[in-house]
Amino acid sequence: MRVRFAWAMAALCAACGPRSSYVRVNDVPLGRVVVYRNGIAYYERAAHVDRGTLKVSVPRALVDDFLKSLTVADAKSHQPLPVRFPRDRTGDGDTIQMSLQVPASSADVLMTYVTAAPAWKPSYRMVIGKDDKVFLEGWAIIDNTSGEDWKDVQIGVGASSAMSFRFDLWSVRSIEREELHDDERFAAAPPTALAPLPAIAANVPEPAALVGDGYGVSFSGSSSLENQYVVDGVNTGEVVTVTGSAPAIDPTSTSQGLTIDKEYTVNVPVAGRTFEAALGTAAGSQADGTGTAPPPPDPRQLERDAVAQLAKAAAANHKAIAITTYARAGAPTAGVIEQARRVRDTLVDVGVPTAHIAQHSQTNAPMDTLRVELVPLGDVAPAAVATSDTPIGEEQFTVPGLMTVPKATSAMVPILRAETSGEVVYLYDAVSARGNDRYAFRAVHLVNPTESTLEGGPISVYGADHFIGEGMTDQVPPHGTSVVPFALDRQVVVESHARDERQLRRIIAAERGIVRAEMQDQRITSFTVQSRLTTPTTVYVVHRQSDEWQVTEAPSEPERIAGANLYAVHLKAGERRTVEIRETRPLERELSLAAPETTDLLATYVATPDADPALKAKLDGILGLHRQLVDQAQTIANLRERAGEYRARQDELSAEIVALAKARTGGELARHLQQRLREISDRVQATTIAIVDAQEQTLVTRVRYADAIAELHLADLAAPATAAATP
Repeated sequence: MRVRFAWAMAALCAACGPRSSYVRVNDVPLGRVVVYRNGIAYYERAAHVDRGTLKVSVPRALVDDFLKSLTVADAKSHQPLPVRFPRDRTGDGDTIQMSLQVPASSADVLMTYVTAAPAWKPSYRMVIGKDDKVFLEGWAIIDNTSGEDWKDVQIGVGASSAMSFRFDLWSVRSIEREELHDDERFAAAPPTALAPLPAIAANVPEPAALVGDGYGVSFSGSSSLENQYVVDGVNTGEVVTVTGSAPAIDPTSTSQGLTIDKEYTVNVPVAGRTFEAALGTAAGSQADGTGTAPPPPDPRQLERDAVAQLAKAAAANHKAIAITTYARAGAPTAGVIEQARRVRDTLVDVGVPTAHIAQHSQTNAPMDTLRVELVPLGDVAPAAVATSDTPIGEEQFTVPGLMTVPKATSAMVPILRAETSGEVVYLYDAVSARGNDRYAFRAVHLVNPTESTLEGGPISVYGADHFIGEGMTDQVPPHGTSVVPFALDRQVVVESHARDERQLRRIIAAERGIVRAEMQDQRITSFTVQSRLTTPTTVYVVHRQSDEWQVTEAPSEPERIAGANLYAVHLKAGERRTVEIRETRPLERELSLAAPETTDLLATYVATPDADPALKAKLDGILGLHRQLVDQAQTIANLRERAGEYRARQDELSAEIVALAKARTGGELARHLQQRLREISDRVQATTIAIVDAQEQTLVTRVRYADAIAELHLADLAAPATAAATP
């Protein structure tokens, strides 16, 4: 077994070089930074301009956001100032040099702009107190990945509802216009002559097929393999040493990869030598003629660099990263598992969000392997779907005083410290992904004490002097409420059941056996809540309501939180209580009066006091005829069953009479059986006549029923009234 790295994104690696990753303004330090949750940060700089020009260096990757949001104004007059930047960027690399022009030779200016930045993360601490009070603290975790030290900067976080996007403002846009010609006629050339034999193409040799060495990976075209690197498993105790400089790849080639394995470590080319010339000789050996070999690079650092380049490619192409472990048996080796963990940690360290990293495992593979590749962002982190219609508002927290956050570091800054209303309750949530359909969660019902929206995040919950659980909260609007579950103690047991019913509310129109009716679907959800506590408590039942359904009955007025209705159920110590939530949904249907299910709906409708008297009389007649048909059908079925029993008895008597005819002493018994046979025959005949009579009555009733259905007519009550014509 061996370790190998198939290096993709070669051109990206070759183009990497030292460059600025942030906006420079004559080396003027930052004055204010506000980090937002939508992937941007707001920067503010106050600068003094000498000789009428202020130099600004903008990384190419940030130029669109910079131009989209830049504001430059004179600090005294507050008048906007022009900015000039060149189009010819020969030799500029990845940085664009801009110039700020000021009419005066010197002036103080204020510059603000927005560029991409990692979103800040909220974290909360809560201490449950007495008298329905809780103490709430909030912290914002910010990451300075800008490449610039934030020294003595006023730091803020905010904007829950602010939107952000990318827009290309740097590229020159040329509009293609249609070219018109006059009617001038040109001389016409003759067509090419036709040859009697087919043309013979030039003898162009086909390119040689790429042949791998058994260890590397070949890349071609725009294959997805160009966006991946592969790490194979390691046998226990095997050590791999790379002797030589880090591998380099021709940036113009898209058809080959580079493999680092045991053979490569013996044949690493040194500077000034080709790989072919060094093939078969060890780098730094006497045969190679280069003297002492340079110190070998750390294989772990090579792996980290490759993962970092893949992370940059993912960010540049707005992709996610999938880590897949392949195993020959049921599970990969410990070496592959450790590599997968190390790769994931590296991706997180270089700034890839955990939501953009997916981990998979596959078995029955040819070898134990780890594959890391770019995948569409939607496959790993689908776009968030709004689950609440609660107004979000805006959020703005400013850290008191000035802070210093060096580059490549993170900081926790306090944003909230206040006492607020809150109480310990229970939350029954059987509809969420991590809910429980059996037990209610212990939770805290709290109020946002600020004028800003609290972002959703983790909450650590403490008692008077101990830790009691953790929870997650959604966004909480200013002075809004939230119910945060933090423990599952099984003290409150809930059983839920649901059933659906359909009712006929109103007949809108009826003609020739077809009724258009207003129906109503009813959904009844019952909850039986059992408290095992020795003290009274409140249980909030989560119920998600669809837009097409309307709640008509509930145990209490709902509290709307995170797109769901919360119904409070107050329980005494050890109490068991059942509550119901009834929802209705109106709809229109066309029903056939001849259908059996329609008869049941009509019977229920006629029994209601809201039925129209005239229509009720007609429907009573139709329902009466329908009942006659049902009774007659049952009568015919009974007569047919009786006739069948008589015929079976006839067959038995006939067989017994034939058997007695052979006996000398069976005369008297035979005569008795013959008498019984005549009686049974009379009954069969009478039953047959009754069946025929019943069938005739059924036919008459069916005709009357069909006529009654056809004659039933009700004007379309839903149609607009037609104005009477004037004489």
